[in-house]
Amino acid sequence: MSKALVKWRPREIEAGNKMDTALQKLDRSEGLGPPRQGQAAVSPAPSPRGGEVVDVPRICALHNKPSAARYVAGSDGRFRYAQSIRVTESLYLGQYADNANRQLVPASDIGDETCPWCGASGFGSVRCGTCGKEICYGKTTGRYFRCRDSCGGQGTMISDDRTHQGVSPNSPRGGGYAAPGGK
Repeated sequence: MSKALVKWRPREIEAGNKMDTALQKLDRSEGLGPPRQGQAAVSPAPSPRGGEVVDVPRICALHNKPSAARYVAGSDGRFRYAQSIRVTESLYLGQYADNANRQLVPASDIGDETCPWCGASGFGSVRCGTCGKEICYGKTTGRYFRCRDSCGGQGTMISDDRTHQGVSPNSPRGGGYAAPGGK
C-alpha cells in the first residue's frame, strides 16, 4: 500500500454530501441523532447482569489449595476479572456448598488472573488433561505445564477458548436476612 495522497473528484464529493444529508434527515425523523435543544437524552438500559458476581473455581499448582477467580459483570453485561480469593473451609461451607446458582463466564471475558496462594499470574487457568481441574500457572515454564503433586499430570499447553463455569457467591439457600418483624 502506498502513501500517496488520494484526490477526490467533484462528483464523488457531491455523492458523499448527498449521503450525509440523507442520513441526517433519517436520524432526525427517527430520533436517532443527538438530542435537540429541549429534548431529553435517552441512555441505554443497564444490563440485567450488571454487578453480578461469579466465582470460578481454581486450584493452586504449588500448594494444592482451592481458590476462586472472581468476575463481576459490568453494565454492558461483560464479565471482568476483579480478584482471586483463597477458598477456606468456612468460606466454602458458607457460600459454595450446595450452591445451585451456576453461572457461565464466556471465554472472551476471561482475563489475566493471579493465584492468591502462590502469586503466579497467567491468562485464565490451565485445564489439566489428567485430572480435568482448572489449575494456576504456578508450575509452568514457557508453554510446559505441570499439575499439582497429587495429580502428577504434565505436558505442553494448548490454547483453547472455553466457557468457564462458576457460582454466584450468595446464600445457597436463598434466604438472606429479613428485617425484624418482616416476613
